[in-house]
Amino acid sequence: MCLHACVYVLACAARRRPVAVAAKDDSETAKRQAEAERLRQAEQFMVVGGGNGTCQSCGYNYSADKGDPEFPVARGTKFEELPKEYTCPVCNAPKSQFKSDARVLAGFAENQKYGLGFNSVTGNQKLLVIYGALVIGFILLISGYAME
Repeated sequence: MCLHACVYVLACAARRRPVAVAAKDDSETAKRQAEAERLRQAEQFMVVGGGNGTCQSCGYNYSADKGDPEFPVARGTKFEELPKEYTCPVCNAPKSQFKSDARVLAGFAENQKYGLGFNSVTGNQKLLVIYGALVIGFILLISGYAME
């Protein structure tokens, strides 16, 4: 009888311990997820552009320097700042049909001041540099074999 009681007490203790650890793990996981969400909200990629846009339907170029007196949009208003209701003055295409000249640079805006100048190029330009260097290296390697 005493042996059964000891086994029962140990079994109950074993069941309680994982529950307490799981509750602690859940609170740590919740804290980590909250911190990750806070950091995601802080992520801002650097956007570079003159604030101009081109209508994909008719080719009309919106210039921030001129604005649009027909809508009316004041001079100096960037394309990104235009209201959603903005339409092309030539073909009445919605703003979603325009292509902005803004470029999103690879990396966060706060990190753009670091590095060897490669932080100010786009992701596609970085790929071009990387693969271009690989091709040039391969050509130099092959040309070394041809110099006999």
